[in-house]
Amino acid sequence: MMRPRLEYVAVVWFLSPIKDIRRLEWIQKIATKIVPELNDLAYEEQLKKMELLTIQGEKEQGDLIKIYKIVNGIEKVDKED
Repeated sequence: MMRPRLEYVAVVWFLSPIKDIRRLEWIQKIATKIVPELNDLAYEEQLKKMELLTIQGEKEQGDLIKIYKIVNGIEKVDKED
């Protein structure tokens, strides 16, 4: 339920300090424990089963997608800014 909201505002919160990203990671870790079938797995295994990335992984993937779009002219960037 929260994941789409996080992804929607990713542009804003990806600029947050590392402590905020760690806090979001902690929240995601707690949320993955809600799924009873995955409760006994390690956090990384829970993410794999749920086909999710860590918050830092999401940040890096978003950055790479943004760079790809800029380099390939899909998204225009004002060079003066």
